[in-house]
Amino acid sequence: MILVDIGNTTLHFGIERYGSIIKDFRVYKKNFSRGRLKSILRHYPNQDIVVCSVAPSVLKYFKKAGRKVYIIGKDIKVPIKSSYNKEDIGQDRLVNAFAAKNIYPDAKIIIDFGTAITIDILSKKGNYLGGFILPGINLYLDSLNSCELLSGKFMVKKTYRFIPKNTQESISAGLQESFPLMINGVIRKYKEALEERMNFRIKVIITGGESTIVLRKLNFPYIYDSTLTLKGLFLLKKIP
Repeated sequence: MILVDIGNTTLHFGIERYGSIIKDFRVYKKNFSRGRLKSILRHYPNQDIVVCSVAPSVLKYFKKAGRKVYIIGKDIKVPIKSSYNKEDIGQDRLVNAFAAKNIYPDAKIIIDFGTAITIDILSKKGNYLGGFILPGINLYLDSLNSCELLSGKFMVKKTYRFIPKNTQESISAGLQESFPLMINGVIRKYKEALEERMNFRIKVIITGGESTIVLRKLNFPYIYDSTLTLKGLFLLKKIP
């Protein structure tokens, strides 16, 4: 089975065999085309495709791929109770919640580092309660790179002086200091409140392709699962 999580910036592919994801890779949406999809599918003949998408412009390629395609939200509904407006929520967030509920039952907070950062919260029974949407790392960089006062494009460097001395260091430090502080603050507040309500120690699970430069500065315990969404797609397809 071919599992695909179509985000705002990348497509995350997973190849499933006998219940396990044996390979996963990402393709930038700006580099994706019908020809690229055909090239990928050529390596995996006769495989059904399960797709979760927030980008209708890309989804059209899969509909014309000549395979059986199951689209989350249309062909497969996510069977999770929610107090959030389901018409207003991305299917990827519900898929993550479903995956966490079934794979990590003690995980009640899910952080997904994508183009946007989502922090989602589950009830003690695993129902979807809601969550937060924050600008992601790439959005931060894109907004700075579009500023006319800055010359050239800037990339994040992992090392910088304690007090930055140039624009490149300032942007790198600003990102790597501010994002962990923001995430740490939100998690500390809500993890304590949820543990008091639920009366047990809850776990936090992190996923997403833009998390690596932030993870090392987080000050709370977490489980990192880079293929959480793909695993959720597989579990949903297996529901009778």
